Amino acid sequence: MIRNIKSMDDVRQVCIYNTNDKSYHIENDEDFKLKRDIGFCAIIEDNVYGVFKTEDGPIFFINDRMYYLKDIKYSFRHTHLEKKVGQFIFSIDGKTELKLVYSITTCTNYDAWSEEEDVDFFQWLTQKHKKLEDIERFYNYYTI
Repeated sequence: MIRNIKSMDDVRQVCIYNTNDKSYHIENDEDFKLKRDIGFCAIIEDNVYGVFKTEDGPIFFINDRMYYLKDIKYSFRHTHLEKKVGQFIFSIDGKTELKLVYSITTCTNYDAWSEEEDVDFFQWLTQKHKKLEDIERFYNYYTI
């Protein structure tokens, strides 16, 4: 199945993700002709990180690796190392699967309703996993 996943940093960028063979590519959709599926991604250098909706619940992905979040014991952590430098850690069963140091998006606080943790993919994802009721809402929203 093909998923069109919107970038959190640039609304024109779409990650076209084929869940069957785990292939993906990024397209610039200047005219917004592609229908976006429910999900978000972040493109850092040559890597793509994201989450999208499926019948089996949310899938978190790193390039061609997919993680069915309902099937694993995982955690997301985010810390600020400097003012605009973040560290994101994804762990499974207490073992670090991904440790990423990245530049936090500069498109923050652009309106009265959005703060950095709302527009930065890694902070947003971590926030959605702080409390049990938030996790349940996340699972319900990202399950068809």
